[in-house]
Amino acid sequence: MSANYAFLDWLVFASYGAILLLSGWWFNRKRANSSQDFFLGGNSMPTWMVAISVLATSQSAATFIGGPDQGYQGDFSYIATNIGAFIAAFVVSAFLIPKFYQQKVFTVYELLEKRIGPKAKRRSGMMYLFGRV
Repeated sequence: MSANYAFLDWLVFASYGAILLLSGWWFNRKRANSSQDFFLGGNSMPTWMVAISVLATSQSAATFIGGPDQGYQGDFSYIATNIGAFIAAFVVSAFLIPKFYQQKVFTVYELLEKRIGPKAKRRSGMMYLFGRV
C-alpha cells in the first residue's frame, strides 16, 4: 500500500497540527501552578465543553472511521451508538461534571473513594480492568 499524498492532504495535516498547537497555547496562557490546574484547567471550562471532551476521548479510530464506512455501505445501525453518546454527554455534563468540580477530583475512581470509601475505588478499578479483557 503506497501513500502518495497530494498537496491538499499535507495542507490538512499541517492545518490540524497548527490548530492543535494554537489551542494548546490558547488554553495554557495562564501557566498551570499545580497538577489540579493542569488536569482540571482550574475548573474553569464549562461543563458542556468538558462533556464533549470526554465523549471525544472515548472515540477510537475504529469508531471515527469505521462508523461512517459502515453507513456508506448502507448499514445505518451505527447511528444508534452516536445518539446514545450524545445522550450520555448530556447526562455527564448535567450530573457528573458538577460533582467532579465540587469534590475537586480527577477521576471517577477518586469520586467513588471520596463518596463511598477506598474499597469502592479498588473494586470499581478491578471491575474496569476485568471488563477490558
